[in-house]
Amino acid sequence: MDCGFGKEIGLEEEALCLRRAEPSDLEAVTELEAECFPKAEAATKEQFQERLKAYSSHFLLLFYEGKLISFINGFVSNQEDLSDEMYENVSLHEEDGDWQMIFGVNTHPKFQRRGIATKMMQVFLEEAEKEGRKGAVLTCKEEKIPFYCRCGFILEGKSASVHGDAKWYQMRCCF
Repeated sequence: MDCGFGKEIGLEEEALCLRRAEPSDLEAVTELEAECFPKAEAATKEQFQERLKAYSSHFLLLFYEGKLISFINGFVSNQEDLSDEMYENVSLHEEDGDWQMIFGVNTHPKFQRRGIATKMMQVFLEEAEKEGRKGAVLTCKEEKIPFYCRCGFILEGKSASVHGDAKWYQMRCCF
């Protein structure tokens, strides 16, 4: 997988590695998730272990100098809306589904505000489109809506999600 965007994000391209996840990435993704999300919202090590077993090909990881600095994950479904149950139940993953769900977009705080998440999202969406998906769906907090709009998502309104006792909004990007 090519990640020819190092110069655009201010990092040495030869020190970057962009790839899909493997089960051995469990510790790294768990640690980065804990850095990026409040405890009530962060996926647990056990949840990531199940996700990596069920759909590791739907994780996109970016390493810099061998350290995980950003990742996006989610599964595929024929359901059009992202539900809280999807975070917990990997059996709902449908590899041939129409919609790429996005459960998390994580960038280490030391690497934020460089365009990394934007580039990661661009690659993740391109891959989903190549796989024949209709589009991607995510939920986010109100302050993240402008970022996701810049990534091509459209706000659909308040989500029914109560994940982590937060207020969420559903957004969709159609291909």
